[in-house]
Amino acid sequence: MNIHDFFDPYEDLLAAADTAFEEMSKAHPGRVLCRRGCDDCCHAVFGLFLVEAAYLQEAFATLDDSVRSGILARCDTADEDARRLEEKLRVYRHDPAEAARVMTTERIRCPLLTEEKDCVLYHARPLTCRVYGIPTHIQGALRVCGKSGFSADGRFGAFNLDLAQRRLLEISTGMLEDIEEADAGKASLLFSVSKSLKSPVYDIIEENCLKDD
Repeated sequence: MNIHDFFDPYEDLLAAADTAFEEMSKAHPGRVLCRRGCDDCCHAVFGLFLVEAAYLQEAFATLDDSVRSGILARCDTADEDARRLEEKLRVYRHDPAEAARVMTTERIRCPLLTEEKDCVLYHARPLTCRVYGIPTHIQGALRVCGKSGFSADGRFGAFNLDLAQRRLLEISTGMLEDIEEADAGKASLLFSVSKSLKSPVYDIIEENCLKDD
């Protein structure tokens, strides 16, 4: 598998997200309040599809060793926070609605966020990061950033994150279909930013996406 073959369609999807954000910003400049130093989205808990993990890992590999070392140290902290969240979620294993609520309210600092509240890999940030400050449709519901000026009544329109995630799944499925030993049905698995940074994509595939014996 040549992962770069799958980066072009992924970058097209990122460009569409960026365009949606820019158009929403122009249409409602007083409601899109994203700015440098606003890091609410950098503490949201979400997972990455395989193609996103591969793309982020490739960008991470271009950084200086000293920068990578600092990020990896923050990955360890994020992993510990994630373990604590998993313990909390076990309490709600029979209550999906409450588990989903906990996931939306929990905060784990992204390892790419610096002390100055900048993203080290802003140019390669995942799709979810790019549309956080505008209304989105996710899991059939409308979501707005609490720090934005948008209301949740749908009158401003919204970026269809469900549709974008289906496209991410399609691209990730194609990646696994290109590997004989891989199970394309596992393309729906999501990986943390920390896992994506710490593990080369082929290691992630070997550990999580191979066919069962």
